[in-house]
Amino acid sequence: MSEPTTAPESVNVERSVDLDAPIDEVWQTLTDPGELTEWLGAEVSVDLQPGGVGRVVDPDGTVHQVLVTAVEPGQRLAWHWWEDGGDLSSVEITTVPLTPGTRVRVIETTTIEPAPWRAQACARASSLTASRWPTAFRDLSRSSRAGSYRLLVGHGTHP
Repeated sequence: MSEPTTAPESVNVERSVDLDAPIDEVWQTLTDPGELTEWLGAEVSVDLQPGGVGRVVDPDGTVHQVLVTAVEPGQRLAWHWWEDGGDLSSVEITTVPLTPGTRVRVIETTTIEPAPWRAQACARASSLTASRWPTAFRDLSRSSRAGSYRLLVGHGTHP
């Protein structure tokens, strides 16, 4: 008798920030290669078009392969990224015009293979993902020359 198989599970982390900058300036900051490197705090080399590929190298040397899945100018940017042998993570960044300013929302979903240590893996993935985006938002605010920013309450979920 074979053991039952379990489907992979997901960890979702959502963060939003309101920036005191117009949407076209924020979009430029999100998609300009030099600016992207600055606000992600990593070395970035990626072709920002659907199907484009590239990589992100964190300051600690961790390499993430990237596959761009969507680009809707001024509105939405999405990609999958993963470390060799690591879990797949999907990122979706959307922008919404405000009066005044722009709201940037990031949802990162990490797919984790089920295992006896699933709860620990979910908590670790949620923690790593949640810690990445507040720093990126702070740097995005600086890069877009926004006068101020407000990090909205985000949430993480895991099974």
